[in-house]
Amino acid sequence: MLNNLSFLDAQHIINAKFFLFFYLIFGLTCILSKKINSWVFLLVSGVIMGAGYYVLVDNLQLAFWGLKGDELTIAAMYNTFAHYGFFSDFSYHHLFPFYPPLFFWIIAAAGRLLSLNGIVMIKMGAAAAFIFFPIIFYVIQKLYWRNTRDNNLEVAILLSPLLMMFFVSLDEIFGKPHELFAAAAALYWLLFLYLEIKKIRFSFKKIIIFGVWGGIIFMIYYLWLVFAVIALSLLGLTVSKKDQLKFYSRSSLVLFIALVVSLPFWWPLIFSYITYGSENWQAGFFTINNIPWRDLFFEDLNWKTLIMFFGFASIIYNYKEEKFRPLIAALATVYIWWFTGLITLTLFQVPMQEFRGYYYFMPAALAIGLSFGLMQLWSWLDKINNGEKIKMVLSISGLILFAHYSIFGIFIDNPAIQERLIESKQVPARIKKPADYIKNHNSDDLTLNSIPELLAFAPINNFIYFNQHNSHPAANFSERFAYVKEMALSKDSAEFFKKSQNTPFGKINRFILYHAGNNYPLFYQIDKMMTAIEEVQVDLPDNLISEKYFNLVYKYNEYEIWETRSDSNKF
Repeated sequence: MLNNLSFLDAQHIINAKFFLFFYLIFGLTCILSKKINSWVFLLVSGVIMGAGYYVLVDNLQLAFWGLKGDELTIAAMYNTFAHYGFFSDFSYHHLFPFYPPLFFWIIAAAGRLLSLNGIVMIKMGAAAAFIFFPIIFYVIQKLYWRNTRDNNLEVAILLSPLLMMFFVSLDEIFGKPHELFAAAAALYWLLFLYLEIKKIRFSFKKIIIFGVWGGIIFMIYYLWLVFAVIALSLLGLTVSKKDQLKFYSRSSLVLFIALVVSLPFWWPLIFSYITYGSENWQAGFFTINNIPWRDLFFEDLNWKTLIMFFGFASIIYNYKEEKFRPLIAALATVYIWWFTGLITLTLFQVPMQEFRGYYYFMPAALAIGLSFGLMQLWSWLDKINNGEKIKMVLSISGLILFAHYSIFGIFIDNPAIQERLIESKQVPARIKKPADYIKNHNSDDLTLNSIPELLAFAPINNFIYFNQHNSHPAANFSERFAYVKEMALSKDSAEFFKKSQNTPFGKINRFILYHAGNNYPLFYQIDKMMTAIEEVQVDLPDNLISEKYFNLVYKYNEYEIWETRSDSNKF
């Protein structure tokens, strides 16, 4: 595949490498001069990382990892929010979003103003993470610790967001930057709330602040708030019995405010479940790779995992210090969630995404722990001879190591990454041509769609989404899938037309189909324990689509779009 890499592709890699030198020169200037403020360093670092990402992906017409699985779903969410509405599911427009939408709303608002498609908005979301994540969480920490007198606290405030980006896989930041934001926000929420709850006075103002903060996290990615709440519950067990009632009552008030703030997301969702029922297949995704015990720092030993271990060691060594206790509880929560998943698998054969904590929550907790540990190291170095020289050596080494593992470091030297510059370069004509037509002739008609990638470019109100795991729980995928199979068994076009107009979910008035032989094959990714998915093909005989009932409004090679005739009710 790399034999197909053009010089233009190589030029993008070379341009990204320039940012490696920009970053190193800027970082060395900051370290040696000691005159550049931390916030300036983080802001410029973010811009350099964002620019490095941009030059790597700006000529790609697809998402970096293509349009499969979660990438397609994410692109569809961006596109639907931008060009249809904030309060509609990406696939089933009559339903409210079931996935936490706040981050997507923010990016989609910009995408709407700039008329961007879902692919470009995926890139925008990742670029926003690289640029703004470090400075946002620097400011949050700075505001909280503003009255704390410790000259070396700045070390922890500066390093913790960078270490999070260092520990979390770049693959994850490319596709799901919202989870990184939510994990970091949830951990700082846990840390600061724990420290404040234990104080004698916990004002109403603080209840509101932490409540609003929690509500925002819930609407970005609620699972990390759930993890933080579990950790907070564990921490309540460590306070004296006479203070436990106060601890849990204060926590409950904060969570109540969080629920009120996040009501625009969860209330319409609950209403959808009450109205239409629920099938939660998202949590049903399971393979044998979900269940191993993971510690992140011993399974694949390298510089990165070794530094993660130092974060773990720092947390354990300082377990008696109050600011480290929430981090211990956070790590414990990851394994409690994992172990609970093993129990539900054993007793009920029901998975609960027991592996989720390993990807964001644990690395982010280790990053905060390491930043506090380095703060302590800096305090110790202040007291010894040659301490300043050792600080400089460590700072420069850390800068080089961060750059080495960054987006413009060894990441783009990986042949698998370079292949993506080829495979994601162009939108296949089978997607682009129908997408161009639909964007110019779009409607909200219920559609049976066999080209799911179109959702990244144009909002489509689907009868059924092809991926069972990512289908809205209130859509009742099983019923819809059964009905598609029933329609395919129609004995003639009249029966098929009647069924298409009398589904339990509304009239299907548009069909986007691929013609193969005498059939229109429909492909669905169905939940299957152990292998996660099973691709199932439903063949729709082409004689069921009759011009007596439907008009062929578009054709490109084997791809066809049919719409119900306006006079079809006469037949």
